[in-house]
Amino acid sequence: MPESNVARPSEKGHSLLWLMFEAKMLGRFLVTLLGLLFAAWIAVIMNVHNLAIHIDRGMDHLESLRKNSLDIISLTQKQDKAASRESAR
Repeated sequence: MPESNVARPSEKGHSLLWLMFEAKMLGRFLVTLLGLLFAAWIAVIMNVHNLAIHIDRGMDHLESLRKNSLDIISLTQKQDKAASRESAR
């Protein structure tokens, strides 16, 4: 008897259950993948945010160093002027 491409009723039920199982597993996989992508995106955003905070703090630190060095230069110039006045007397 030639083989037919029509599945028997028992095979149809089995293949339908198998397709439902595969669809469920595919759905779980896609949800997991979506969750991992979301978590990675949040991690990237947080790292960029933390980097921006560190850059801002670094700029504040550099500004503070600049002000301190200007204060030291100004104080040194005042001391030099006072010393030159003292030596001129």
